[in-house]
Amino acid sequence: GYAGFLGGYGGAHLQTKTATANKKLNADSALGGIYAGRNFVFGKVVVGFDGAAMLTDMKGTGALPGTTDILSYRNYYETSFRGRAGYSLGRFLPYFAAGFSNGRSGASSPKTSL
Repeated sequence: GYAGFLGGYGGAHLQTKTATANKKLNADSALGGIYAGRNFVFGKVVVGFDGAAMLTDMKGTGALPGTTDILSYRNYYETSFRGRAGYSLGRFLPYFAAGFSNGRSGASSPKTSL
């Protein structure tokens, strides 16, 4: 098994649209979290799983299309979990991975909440 901390800087590029207009919005911030996983070896076959959870404070503002209102965006957290299976070819380990990711973000303007 393994576990650790992760940190970095992330960004999001969003686009809001109406029938007649569209606007772009950029958000960015530092992020940090934890990860953990486990690998199992059966001869040349390697299977395993891992997961991560990150907290962010990603924020951005921009114009709401077709209005003079300002749209505020914020990303709160991201989580992920995946499984994988591979076959060892010496120092090369090709593998397949599948999983899911979940997060929470929100957007609001003075007149509406999305």
